[in-house]
Amino acid sequence: MAAQERQERLAKEREEIAARVASFRATQEKFQREREEFFQRTWRDIHQAEPQPSWSGSGTGFATSRHPKMGLESAARRPQR
Repeated sequence: MAAQERQERLAKEREEIAARVASFRATQEKFQREREEFFQRTWRDIHQAEPQPSWSGSGTGFATSRHPKMGLESAARRPQR
């Protein structure tokens, strides 16, 4: 009888573990869907927002900035190490 009780207990534990794993997977899938929905909503809102920043699509950006601490022009003046 002890062997049968042990097997029943182990079977019950396996069922509980399987239920917990299934619940965990469902929760993770829910979180993934929510992240994707948030991303899509945020992406859409960003692209629908007006006005667009002056640097978006002007072809110039930080790489060609004349600011002394940024850009290509300041790179030529940096001391060699």
